[in-house]
Amino acid sequence: MNIDYTELFEKEITLAADEVNCLGPQLVFENCTIRSACDHDTLKIVGLQMSGGNFIQHKRLTNFQFDGAQFIDVKFSGNFIGCDFGDWETSDRSSVSGCDFSDAVLDACRFLNCDMQGILLPEWPCFTILHPWEARSVVLSRNWPRELGITLDVYTDNDPECVAACGNAEIHAKKNQISLDECRKLLMLLPGLKIRGQ
Repeated sequence: MNIDYTELFEKEITLAADEVNCLGPQLVFENCTIRSACDHDTLKIVGLQMSGGNFIQHKRLTNFQFDGAQFIDVKFSGNFIGCDFGDWETSDRSSVSGCDFSDAVLDACRFLNCDMQGILLPEWPCFTILHPWEARSVVLSRNWPRELGITLDVYTDNDPECVAACGNAEIHAKKNQISLDECRKLLMLLPGLKIRGQ
């Protein structure tokens, strides 16, 4: 499916898993709902501005960069692993602001060049490291459970344009064979850590 050069209001768009779906260029959605079953190979965004509405990911989306997408006050739900929201260089091309991720699962996701104060993140066991590069010295100076240490090394090895890195502690506790409470205590050692709920 290709949708481009148009403005849609209060429409529902379904993106199927068995075809390549291209959004843009010059595509504007206002208060629309996107229902996506795409993976990173079947979703192409080349110029989308989406204001309000919902982005519902029905199939886990892994290692996808939302390049070419500007999201304003959009509610996200579904499972996002290794995804980037925003842009390394300019918000004129890709951005995220005022969005609600409270119903999403985020792991190894990054937010780039955006204002995190206007973004609602999921509750625990999701955790967020704000300005993760500032936590790098702490990560490198401590002994962590092996897999958690590798994860935190990756999360904090970022340039300042990465304003937040999000993970799911439930996943990492299981990988490291530690309890969720123990994982939380370890994460609390990190500067810039943000946890909603509990």
